Amino acid sequence: MKKNKIFNELKSILEKKASFYKLKKEDMEDLIQETYLVIYENLDKYVDKNKFDAWAKKIMENLFIDDYHKRVKEFTMIDPNQFIMKWIHRTGKTIRLRKKNMNSRNSIIP
Repeated sequence: MKKNKIFNELKSILEKKASFYKLKKEDMEDLIQETYLVIYENLDKYVDKNKFDAWAKKIMENLFIDDYHKRVKEFTMIDPNQFIMKWIHRTGKTIRLRKKNMNSRNSIIP
């Protein structure tokens, strides 16, 4: 019973922290689940018994930052054509290209 209480309190703390990152619901749930895994795997390394929630929040923060860095790296390595095709696929929108003329530059209009 005590473990359930701790689990529920930790869940609400982590949900509040995850909502700060403005993630989609699925991403938020994945982040919380991954945080639980890291906590479970590292419980033997936890030292200060008074600051468990702060420790859990720090783990979540580090996981979020790591994921952010991976996404930025993927984004910067992507070919512009791949980016456009992924955007079209994700949004379902189409784009039209302006015809090149003397007065305007080439541009992509969503």
